[in-house]
Amino acid sequence: MKACIIRRAAYKLPGSKRLVWGAVLCERGGLSLLFVKKPDDKWEHEIVVATESPKQHCFELADANRFAVEPEDLEEIAAKVAALGESISGNDWMKFFKDEDLW
Repeated sequence: MKACIIRRAAYKLPGSKRLVWGAVLCERGGLSLLFVKKPDDKWEHEIVVATESPKQHCFELADANRFAVEPEDLEEIAAKVAALGESISGNDWMKFFKDEDLW
């Protein structure tokens, strides 16, 4: 299996000041495709189009309804989603999205 690097990123939930962890699946043209683990029973797991806010040091929901992808992006996204899927039931999943490391 080909190795892939998954970057963990802070994501601000829409309409809230709450930060949660997300995984960057792909970045293109100033936008990022993030997988966001549900932080509690009020939310669902999501894949969102986000933009990085250097001022707030986190990602925020982007005002976009499209995310451009190239064929090589699809391979990268697929590898990362597969890696996340394989670890979803293990302790690695919980360690990756551990909340206490969030500021």
